[in-house]
Amino acid sequence: MIEEKKVLLDAALDSGLNRSALSILYYICFYYARSLLLTEGIKTRSHKQVLINFSKYFVKTGKFPKETGSLFANLFNIRQGCDYELVHRGDDFVNEQLKSASALIDKADKYLKVYLESSGN
Repeated sequence: MIEEKKVLLDAALDSGLNRSALSILYYICFYYARSLLLTEGIKTRSHKQVLINFSKYFVKTGKFPKETGSLFANLFNIRQGCDYELVHRGDDFVNEQLKSASALIDKADKYLKVYLESSGN
């Protein structure tokens, strides 16, 4: 699902669909966070549960830097604005969010690869 969202993100960016790109970016981070939580045996049913538990099990424990928790919460709020309000977001804003989110995405990707390798999958 994450790889599919990455393809959609590239398409949205190439088409200048900034609001869609920001929403997709949030969902990429959301699915990574949800996957991370599954490594701890935690199943979630809502976006809010994912936000709270990601912070509790990954940020507060030091597995992920504090900035990733606030970034994830910020992306949630941005996504809300993009999906439910007529908010214009310029290219500079989108590029700033992409740059910030790439740290979370890279760290999550590495964490999950190590987890899978250590669990024999």
